[in-house]
Amino acid sequence: MDFAGKWLRGSAESEIAAFVVVFLSVEVFALPLGWLNAGRTTFWPTATAMAFWIGAGVVNLAIYELATRAAYWVLRPWHPPLITVLVSGPLLGTPFLEIGKHIYVHAFQTAFVGAHLWQPLPSTSILVTPRQLLNIVLWVAINGVLVRFHGLQRFGYVRSAGSVPGSASRAPSEIVPADAPCSKSVPDSAGQGYPAFMSRIRKPIGSICAMAAEEHYVRVIGEEGEDLILYRISDAVAEIGNHIPGARVHRSYWVASSAVVGNERSRSGHVLTLRNGMRVPVSRSFRAAALEARLLEASARYPVVAAG
Repeated sequence: MDFAGKWLRGSAESEIAAFVVVFLSVEVFALPLGWLNAGRTTFWPTATAMAFWIGAGVVNLAIYELATRAAYWVLRPWHPPLITVLVSGPLLGTPFLEIGKHIYVHAFQTAFVGAHLWQPLPSTSILVTPRQLLNIVLWVAINGVLVRFHGLQRFGYVRSAGSVPGSASRAPSEIVPADAPCSKSVPDSAGQGYPAFMSRIRKPIGSICAMAAEEHYVRVIGEEGEDLILYRISDAVAEIGNHIPGARVHRSYWVASSAVVGNERSRSGHVLTLRNGMRVPVSRSFRAAALEARLLEASARYPVVAAG
């Protein structure tokens, strides 16, 4: 499964994975605070206490997740920064969290805890308690890290590329709405000096080594990373032809000439080795293009020394 690609495209798999990452991060902070022996679970069996707090964490974060998405759609017309959305979500969800807490605690105690160990239901309050304040701080921090440092899309925001891929100049990256025009992350001159599809790349990837087709998407692979964009590989190949020497060597692959360091021949055909270690097959229908670009001479120009 193309997990990384689906993550960046905001698929159902990516949303579940992001939720799990946030949940586990919160639990890592909560465990040292003695949550297993806190509050109503002090005298409960350890396994029961663990199950209770795991379930409570899921309920808490699920409400935060839904409330933050609602906050994004409410605030979207005003183009707020990500931190505003991340703070507004939990605040908006606090009343619902209080209701959810009561329902969860009552249901859990009734189903799994002996009557002699029951504790009173949580006190009703729509105010942000110190514990809720800590949850909000963790929520904002963890989601901010996912977007800022891991380049993931969360709640309609994504980290823009701080520079044009392959360019020596770099500008500070910023967090922008995922549907914002890419002109913020690509200099105005990029439209003339670079292929048009580069304006869709939102992650700094360095010089382009190759492109790979993935259904209706193209994975642009660079020396420093890669990004997945909604584009047809045939259009991307047509655009890059006048800017970066290379060739389409397979129905699903284009490679830059400067990235090829080796060429192996097998019964099924040639396989090119790129500087980043990637291996790209050369299909028979595109062999002529590879020959014209002199990519199959790579073994002579850039010998590859076998390990061992």
